[in-house]
Amino acid sequence: MSDLLKPEDQKKMIMTVEKDKFAEFLSSLLGKPQTITQLITGKFELELHHFINIYDLIQQRVHQQNNANLLQFELKIIYSDNSTRLINSRDELETYTDYRDVIPESLHMRFIYLIRFNDPNNIGKLKKPEKQEIEISYVTRGIHKIRKIEPDTEVLFGSTMNGYFETVIKHTAITWGADIESLLKNHINSLKMEENKFRKILISNSGKISILLGLMFFFVSVGGIFLAIQKNQETKFNEYLRYVEKNKVSNIDVVSDKLDYIVKEILDPSRANRSFTLTLSIILISIITIFIMVWIEASANINERSYLLLNPESFKMKKKIQKKKDKKFASFIISIVLALILNIISSYIFNIIFNG
Repeated sequence: MSDLLKPEDQKKMIMTVEKDKFAEFLSSLLGKPQTITQLITGKFELELHHFINIYDLIQQRVHQQNNANLLQFELKIIYSDNSTRLINSRDELETYTDYRDVIPESLHMRFIYLIRFNDPNNIGKLKKPEKQEIEISYVTRGIHKIRKIEPDTEVLFGSTMNGYFETVIKHTAITWGADIESLLKNHINSLKMEENKFRKILISNSGKISILLGLMFFFVSVGGIFLAIQKNQETKFNEYLRYVEKNKVSNIDVVSDKLDYIVKEILDPSRANRSFTLTLSIILISIITIFIMVWIEASANINERSYLLLNPESFKMKKKIQKKKDKKFASFIISIVLALILNIISSYIFNIIFNG
């Protein structure tokens, strides 16, 4: 029979279907999808096996609960040189290798299913197949993420300098969509790296620490200067009292000596020198205070990085960045310790200068 057909006719299939039935089939196939989107930020260090696990997790859940068929699977990797690699199956994903000198920066997975859900109106029977989509994007770094809802509408989900996952579930059954969302949310949260609590507390409060230590240095230093000046004045006055007591002068002579003492102090050239030194010291203290505050804040500016560790080059980059972070954190600790030491040293120095 096929020999009697023209070559172009052999590639065609003609079916007779009632119009209403065909429209019903297309409607059930395409469905009226709703979308659930979530953004999960955090610090991640993910390797190839993590995404194989995500693939297996989704496949297991979808086939466990429903009569499902995976129509299409795509996994796209985007690199630092804007090149991409497309993977279309789990087998390809397991055998993935890459030895280029480029860094993987993001990975995007897409699942398209045809699922026959249970028909609530006919117990034991299944509905016609409906299309469901799951999209998972993992980005190692990003300033912000914008997803277009409509052609002329954009919604800002959030901003982060850290890594993030974005999941998009297009579904026609709300319970199925919510179940997949919860599944992915719990699994992705379990992939987050635990940060050092001590380091996290220090860095998150770096602004308060810099202000506190800066003001402490300023007030302790300035207070030390005025205490040293006050002590110097008390010492001189006590010396004068001892001089008066020693020479046993009359009351009139005491008043005269007091006046002489006051005039001498007013006209003493060293008084002007002390005023100049005081002004210069306060200016110097202010500069050091600003320096301490800026140093502490700059040293604490440590952005946590997420990684997509799919090739040797990405592991090298992680090691290099980690070394820089450790050095910066060490500088942060040193700046705090130095600020405390400067408080002690400055008080001692100014006490010598103004009380010497």
